[in-house]
Amino acid sequence: MKRSSFLTISLILFLTLTAKAQITTFPYLEQFTVTPSNWSVSTSSGTAWEIGAPTAAGTSGSFSTPFCAGTDLDSGYRAFTTAYLISPRFDISGLTNPLFSFYQFRYMSTGLDGMHIEFSTDDVSWQQLGTVGSPNSFNWYNSTSIFATLQPAFTGNSNGWIQSGFYLQGITTGLIRFRFVFRSN
Repeated sequence: MKRSSFLTISLILFLTLTAKAQITTFPYLEQFTVTPSNWSVSTSSGTAWEIGAPTAAGTSGSFSTPFCAGTDLDSGYRAFTTAYLISPRFDISGLTNPLFSFYQFRYMSTGLDGMHIEFSTDDVSWQQLGTVGSPNSFNWYNSTSIFATLQPAFTGNSNGWIQSGFYLQGITTGLIRFRFVFRSN
């Protein structure tokens, strides 16, 4: 099924990372009002992440006008997609109980396709951030398993923009990078 998947990443982070430089000033807020130089995308197959104004059927505009990050902003995503939106590196070593937070808008096949968040402290190994009902999180994953990954994920229609967040206390005390992983079957 061809649908559009979008999320505006107004990362209300109390942490920071950059592709080449580290973000050390908090709170960090990325509204994608201009194309950020310290975010990157990687696509293994299918539809790529884009930054721009969403115009596809089923969208409701950007949370932080005029732009957001999303998968194929002017039409539906393709089947067999594996795409990553990668944050800059954040130095959270001086923070107490940092919060990773973003706004998302979802319009995708429920239970089949979805998105989850991964983190890395070394830019080599990646781990999924949390699960459904993770302690110290809010609005975190709405499915215990989707067909495309057999892992917990955000899936289906969010019926508007919603904020999700995860407190990072106990995960790391130094450098961290995040990636939004979108998969479709």
